[in-house]
Formats: sequence, C-alpha cells, structure tokens
Amino acid sequence: MSKPSPLNLTQIFLFGGLLLVCLAAGIATANLNLSLETALIVSTAIVVAIPIVLRVVSGKFDPFEPIAVFSVIYALMFVARPLYFDSTGETLFKIGSETVDFGPYVVEMQVAALIGAIAFVVGYEVVTRSAQKPRPRLTSISSISLKQGGLVLCALGLVGTFFYLRAFPGGYSALAQGRSDQYHEISTQMNSYFYYFPDLLLPGAFIMLLVWLRTKDTWPLLVAVGSALILFAIRLPVGSRLGLLPLFGTPFVFWYLYRNKRPGIVGLATVVLVLAIGWSLVLQNRYQSTGLEQTSYVGSLKSIVEDPGQLLDPVTKDQDVAMAPGFASAMSVVPSELPFRYGLGMTEDLITRGVPRQFWAGKPLAPREKVISELWPKGYKKSISNPEFSILFHFYYDGWYVGVMLGMFLLGLLFRAIRDLALSRPVDPLYLVAYALVLCNMPMILRDSVTDSVLRLSFSLLPLLIVGWWASRRFKTSNRSLATYPKSP
Repeated sequence: MSKPSPLNLTQIFLFGGLLLVCLAAGIATANLNLSLETALIVSTAIVVAIPIVLRVVSGKFDPFEPIAVFSVIYALMFVARPLYFDSTGETLFKIGSETVDFGPYVVEMQVAALIGAIAFVVGYEVVTRSAQKPRPRLTSISSISLKQGGLVLCALGLVGTFFYLRAFPGGYSALAQGRSDQYHEISTQMNSYFYYFPDLLLPGAFIMLLVWLRTKDTWPLLVAVGSALILFAIRLPVGSRLGLLPLFGTPFVFWYLYRNKRPGIVGLATVVLVLAIGWSLVLQNRYQSTGLEQTSYVGSLKSIVEDPGQLLDPVTKDQDVAMAPGFASAMSVVPSELPFRYGLGMTEDLITRGVPRQFWAGKPLAPREKVISELWPKGYKKSISNPEFSILFHFYYDGWYVGVMLGMFLLGLLFRAIRDLALSRPVDPLYLVAYALVLCNMPMILRDSVTDSVLRLSFSLLPLLIVGWWASRRFKTSNRSLATYPKSP
C-alpha cells in the first residue's frame, strides 16, 4: 500500500480556496446587498465545485471518483433546491393536508450545509496516495466458490421475493397497482426485513455476471439477467427510483472500470438525460387508487416531449431532492422540542432498528420518525408523510453543528479510503463491482440516515464482500485450477 504523501500544491490551493470562500461570503453579504441565505448557497456551490475544477484543470477529473458524485448530489440537495425556494419565496413544506413553514430556519440549515460541504471536502482531500491506472487482474478468488456464492444469494433473493409478495393480498397484481392505499397500509405493518430481502438478488446477479465473464458459459448470464429482471419487476411499480439506480448504474460503472476507460462528455450528458427521463417516468406512474393522477408510460413520455421543463420537477418541487426544506423543517423542532442527543440518537437507532416492532411494542422511534410525527402527525399515522432530511440532519441531531462537521469529515475520509483501495492498485473485478455499487448508493447515503444506509447495504454490498472473502478463503485451502478473465482492452 502506498504511503500518504505530504500536502501538495493542489491541496494547498484547495484549502486556501475554502478559506477564501468563507471570507468572500462575508464580504459579499456586507457590501453587495446579498441576503445571508444567498451568500451561503453560493458559498456551498463554490466549495463543492473547487475539487472538480482543480481536477479538470490538472487533467485528472474522473466521473467515477466519489468526490465527483458527492459534488453533484450535494449541489442538487443544498444548492439547486435552496436557490429555487430562495428565488420564489416558497417556504412552505406541504405533505397531504399538513404544512410546515421552514422559512425562519433556512439560514441555520444553509450554515449546516456549508459546514458539511467543507468538512467532507477537507476529509476527502486531507490524505492523498499515489494513484495508479487500475488494472483488474485475477487474484486469489475461487471461481467455483464464487459461482456457489452467487447461486446461494440468488436463491435467497427468490425466497425473499416470495415472502415479500405474500404480504400483499392478491400477490404481484396488488403490488403492480403502485403506491396504492393498500400498499401504504401493508408497508406500514411489514417488517423491513421483508422489504429488503429481495435485494439479495442484486449481489447474486452481479456475481453471476462475473462468473459469466470468467467462464463465458451462457447459463450464469441467464441467471444474472433473470435475477435482475425479477428485482426490477417488484421495484418498478412502487416507484423505487433509488432502489433501481444500483441495479442499472452498477453494471454501467463497472464496465468502464473493468476496461480502464471513462465516458466522455457526450456519453455523460446522454446518461444524465436518460436518467432524468427515467426518473420522471417512474415518478409519474407510481400511484394508483390514491387520488393522484396517473398516466401510462407512453402518455408520460409524450408529456415530457411536449414540456421538457418537467424533468426539473424532482429537483425543484417534489420530495426526491427536498432534503434542504426537510432539514430546515426539522430544525423547527430540534432542539426546541426534541433535544440534541449527543451521539445517542444514531447509536440507539443502530442498536434497536434490527429488532422487529412486533417483538418490541415499546421500541423507540427513529430520529426521523420522531420529527415526522411532530411536524406531520396526521400523515405519519397514515404513512403518507415520508420526507428525508439528509444525513446532515442526523449528524446535527446528535451534536449540533459540531456533529455535522465531524460526521461529514469522517464520511469524506471513508469515501477517500474506499476510492484508494479500489482504484490505486490492481484488484479483482469483484471488488470493482463493490466499488461501483458504493458509488451508485451515494445518493441514498447522503439522503438517508446512517442506520438506513447500513441496513440497505447489508443486503447488497455486504453479501457481495462476504462471498468474495469466502471464495478467497476457499482458494487458499484448495488446489483447484482457476479460470482467467479475458484481457481487458
């Protein structure tokens, strides 16, 4: 493993730029008649842009680096959305018939967003390692064990899908109705394990794809495609966009990593356009029997062609990227009604979340549920209030602005370590799949609580790594010959 290098010129420019951003924000607020809110939004935008600009200028920009993904997602959450309600003056967060005015807390929220951006960037950039062109090679992983592990995960995923569908009267036909009243009622009573168990099909499909890549046998590819289609079929009707993103995004990212290539500007623009259209289509067609309008996918596509501006609705109006107004709304009850927990909030949630409520009637509510029950009590009881407050809220709830700073700094360190482990040395393609899966889960990691992310990754990333570890152990104790990967171009 390469040793950490001292501060280089790029880091010096980066840290100096962060200090100048804070200074410029104060000067602009005092002399340019900008509102404090606007100055904070612009400062956050500059902070997340600095690492990207430095990489582009130095010719080292990589769209599959965590800092690039972070910058885009964070800008959507805490720059684009705040700019929209700052320009329109809309500071009401309405869910169902209940409305919260988050206007008085926008500045406090944006301060936390700026602190979080600086902390993540500093944490990510504070240590650098000598980068190498990643060259996938076969390491000590048994092909036979890899195949066995993939089949076991696919089988467990099918069993999980069976029990998940059994929870709905009428089976798949009931699920296919989308987020109906029946779906909300059943999902409220359903144990979260039943929801996540079908996700075991995801690592199972990826492993069988790797088996096909090694052996070129047809049947592993058929198993991989079949498993992916089953997962797609149960997640699409209810509009689980963030659940579908790893399913399609991981193979896309892995293919480029495996071939040591990156998409160009045209390719990235095409991917963004396809993603925006697909996101909008799923969002418009996930409701039935809820009093909300639903059209066919063909009708929705025609509507998008006639009015492309609606592709921006998930960013400006809907709840998909409503982390900023959600976080600001949560600040109206934290700490006035819900005091800071100083580390106990996430700890308690991590410990208790895995215990089914059916076995523990007095199980404490998760921090997010506490806030929702305070702000939208009617919607909470009906399970129609489901806003996300971002990971910043959970750090804030556990330690004020200091918690945001420490949490985001550690998160930046973690993603840098993951990047260095995967891309700074030759690794087996299985670990490139794991890295691609982490990248595709970054929107959920930044959007959800730490506990939610741990739970979700426990059914996707963790099984993948366990099979890789087991196959490696099996290789060390056997003398079976291994098939080899074809040389990547």
